[in-house]
Amino acid sequence: MPGSDVLQCGWYLQWLLRTRRWPAEKIRLYQQRALAALLRHAAATVPYYRKLGLDSAALDGADALAAFPFLTKREVQESEEDLISDAFDRRTLHTSRTSGSTGQPTVTYFDRRAWLLTKQALKLRRTLLDLGRPPYRVLIIGEERLDGSERGRPLVGSLRASIHDGIDAHLDAFSSFRPTGVYGSPSWLLELAQEAKRRGVRPPRARVVWTSSEVLTTGARAEIAEMLGGKVHDVYGSTEFKEVASECRFGRMHVNFESTFVEVVDADAEGRGAIALTSLVNRAMPLIRYRIGDLGKLTEGVCECGSSAPWLEQLAGRETELLELPDGRRISPYELSTLIEAHGAIARYRLVLDGARHLEVQYQLRRRGGDLDTAALTRDIARVVGDAFRLSFRPVEHFERTPAGKHKLLIRSAESALGAS
Repeated sequence: MPGSDVLQCGWYLQWLLRTRRWPAEKIRLYQQRALAALLRHAAATVPYYRKLGLDSAALDGADALAAFPFLTKREVQESEEDLISDAFDRRTLHTSRTSGSTGQPTVTYFDRRAWLLTKQALKLRRTLLDLGRPPYRVLIIGEERLDGSERGRPLVGSLRASIHDGIDAHLDAFSSFRPTGVYGSPSWLLELAQEAKRRGVRPPRARVVWTSSEVLTTGARAEIAEMLGGKVHDVYGSTEFKEVASECRFGRMHVNFESTFVEVVDADAEGRGAIALTSLVNRAMPLIRYRIGDLGKLTEGVCECGSSAPWLEQLAGRETELLELPDGRRISPYELSTLIEAHGAIARYRLVLDGARHLEVQYQLRRRGGDLDTAALTRDIARVVGDAFRLSFRPVEHFERTPAGKHKLLIRSAESALGAS
């Protein structure tokens, strides 16, 4: 990282350590001003938004958002060129690419300041708040394949690894690197914890384990904490926005309000709805009202951790994963996770929806965990879904991951035929 970037990143970090203590009114004022500036910039310099013919002088804060349409992944993919601001030389921009595991790969462009804030400074703040003052060692287990040059130790002492390295390599990394912090997807960290337990191996415990990119279930959290670290903090984000929110020590998923404005739209009676994100800092490609595809609830208040930043609750995975019941209800498959994980014989599992009414639970049993009581589990699931589905159960030897390295909790029968997971 060039020296000028290090200085800029350091300035951002100092600022972020102050903003986390801002009162709610100061947060609202900051977001209103930042949002107004971003919307005016987009209306004036971004072709996609310039076509709307908006008067940029009249765009003032959250109320002006209604003048902008919602974005979806497909629209970002199809309108990539028009979403880049004319105010930047594209050769100077940073890029971030999705894996395309959904069939809709996208590229997001970041200007230098937005990149340093969202890619570096916000992560440094999270690390500093959770681990205290350096030095510390962070093991980052990602989904992409890495070569030797990509495994180095950047600004914060860290070692990068890939799920493609395998369980043995990661257990070795725990022993040799002895990380104080670990970052990875819940499903892979769960698999790592369960394999360590099966082998009778106790890896050196990290002080904090951060999980991201998948929904963290209650059962997975408990097993990961037992084997890998005393604290498990979830992180919510995306390729297009980087880290949007992170969990504090009191379990609240505080929004990084400095970089992202969060809306919850089409909310139900409990306040849970579709999450839409607007960048407050990325002038190069300002994504506005981007429906990320997830469901959740936004809550305001003062947390015991000292932050007045709003927090996300009831994160329930993707909108496209919802199960539709005959009575019109749509429930997240994660509402069944607690029931399934309560049956201690199951190590890992997924749900396969075959047609509209056949739901198959595919599972792997724990070693020495006993047999699965399918009758009892059927009764538990029926208490939530009634007779909406014909349930069946099938043991499997291995779950294939998506090209992005993720484990999908729910797949449709067509995906199952293609070997997706």
